[in-house]
Amino acid sequence: MRMLDDLVLFDAGRVVVRTGKVELGQGIHAAIIGLAAAALDLSPDRIEVAPTRTVDSPNEGHTSGSLSVQTSGVAIARACSQARRVLLAAAAAELDAVPDVLTVEDGHFQLAGGDTGLDYWAFADRLAAIPLDAEAPLDLVAPASDSPRRDLLPRVTGAAFIHDIEPADMLHARIVRPPQHGASLVTVDIAGFRARHPDVEIVVDGSFLAVFGASEAAIVRATERLRDEAQWHLPAPVPAFDPIDRLGPETPPGEIEASLRNSLQRHSATYTRPAIAHGSIAPSCAIAWFRDERLEIWSHSQNIFALRDAIAQVLALEPATICVTHAPGSGCYGHNGADDVALDAALVARHAGGCPVRVQWSREEELAWSPVGPPMRVRIDASLSDEGRIADWTLELWTAPHARRPGVGGQANLLSATMLADPVPLGVASEIPLAFGGGGNRNSVAWYDLPDQRVIEHFVGDYPVRTSSLRALGAHANIFAIESMMDELAEQAGVDPLAFRLDHLADPRGRRVLEAAAAMSARTGPAPDGSARALAGARYKNTSGYAAIVAEVAIGETVEVRRIWCAADVGFAASPDGVRNQIEGGILQSISWLLHEAAPLGAHGVEARSWKDYPILRFAEVPRLEIELIESGDAPLGAGEIVQGPASAAVGNAVARALGLRIRDLPITRERIMRAAWD
Repeated sequence: MRMLDDLVLFDAGRVVVRTGKVELGQGIHAAIIGLAAAALDLSPDRIEVAPTRTVDSPNEGHTSGSLSVQTSGVAIARACSQARRVLLAAAAAELDAVPDVLTVEDGHFQLAGGDTGLDYWAFADRLAAIPLDAEAPLDLVAPASDSPRRDLLPRVTGAAFIHDIEPADMLHARIVRPPQHGASLVTVDIAGFRARHPDVEIVVDGSFLAVFGASEAAIVRATERLRDEAQWHLPAPVPAFDPIDRLGPETPPGEIEASLRNSLQRHSATYTRPAIAHGSIAPSCAIAWFRDERLEIWSHSQNIFALRDAIAQVLALEPATICVTHAPGSGCYGHNGADDVALDAALVARHAGGCPVRVQWSREEELAWSPVGPPMRVRIDASLSDEGRIADWTLELWTAPHARRPGVGGQANLLSATMLADPVPLGVASEIPLAFGGGGNRNSVAWYDLPDQRVIEHFVGDYPVRTSSLRALGAHANIFAIESMMDELAEQAGVDPLAFRLDHLADPRGRRVLEAAAAMSARTGPAPDGSARALAGARYKNTSGYAAIVAEVAIGETVEVRRIWCAADVGFAASPDGVRNQIEGGILQSISWLLHEAAPLGAHGVEARSWKDYPILRFAEVPRLEIELIESGDAPLGAGEIVQGPASAAVGNAVARALGLRIRDLPITRERIMRAAWD
């Protein structure tokens, strides 16, 4: 049973709240502080968020799915509301009054407009051993202003990130990766290496090969030399394959009744997205050390509890002997290298005599060895009635796994665990049911009111490259396909794309964001000569926040995204500035996916080694952004992933309108445009 003081503590004029959701730069801690302040009638300056760590934070699973404020934030606000009522009742009893006549001003109880001399902290002991009431009344009150982002100054001054943490006696380590996935270590001259590098220690466990020591520069040099000296057994190369073809062949379009076939206008189209890397600017990093018979780990994992349990499984330790503390790291949009590097650090720390060990991945490791977002193929078969309405709709999708995080399926799912003398292999991949948010099938059901809507999924669990969760999961490809098809059907029906969407959408909140985005773009007048605009929208997971986007593009040497207008409804916005930041970041990342990003796959797995192999959006390409939040008194709906699909679809639709031809395979590069124009 969760207790009230598991989430909220009153101490010396301050309030400390605990969350299991980690701060990844998205500003959720500021939003949580705002919710707590509003529930307690306190200044945000009095509230702080406790460090997120496995020993005393609530286990709230992954920080993912745009659920942090929606779940943890609301839970903390509810706990603060309950605490306020308990403390108010205690003060009323002390004053021989009824709670209703008391008010609270920055934690101080007021009676008849005067200060009673009592405050929250005078009765803080009353909160001990009170069960958390998950059904307690909750009145969400919007904060007067956004809570300050206390994490920003340390981030921009270089003091906040795990890469900057330097405990006493810290050692540096690097992992010597094999030439390709699946290779096994045959031999390495340990004695000769130690003789040549007396200031460097070496760790060999099966095919796990690492070096560590006090000098980071010496470790980097030793890693490069050992990579050349170690002998590896290479598996038979994977035959060259097309990443999309490897998902399996397309099946013939479904049949329809013969009586309908001649009376309907049918349209079928296939859309693809490649494997996508996380593209974090800073590579992954972790610190680990054994002390006092405990393993301490600092990591930028999205789920420190699952990571703790996975590392315990690999090292045959009791989870209670491991403490994982979250520390800010490189950009994390799903399952990147953060968990893998944490195990690397723990494996080396076993040999470090109690000293802390920091493992820093290289850019090459980050691109070539961390999981990538899965490639997907989506085909939609639809028909129009004589009245220009959709008469039937079938979406068929092919996808590699989206869920190979640590702990999924009870498996460790950690890279170096597969290389040990006593290996722990990657688990068998499985699809995430829609009831739990979905994986490749996320947002495969269109948000429109469509008759005879069918979804068919082909899950490719044995895909030859390690794939896992990336921001929005399958929603990105599915919404791109759905919203592209809606534009194509509108054109076939001879109807304005906005009107066509509204004619198939009854949800008033969905209609409102579509109309609002269109109105925002209309305020600037028509698209300038040489450019084109188009629209797309969706409700993330069909249960979360709404977003509609209008994109303006021009086609020159490349695709230039000039302007973006976005209308969003995320229910109750605990931190409006934080919501806008999340939406802006999501739009830019989505544009980068659409125009640039594709992880090259081949015989050796992911073959990207640098930004030259994996280009991303540059600052000069950032369009002008305008965000409008539609006020709603509902509970928070989440904002972190709501624009990934609509942004790509809106830009893709605008490109099609500007070119007069449609590019259905991502990314939309200059080469693809030229091939399409030539064909």
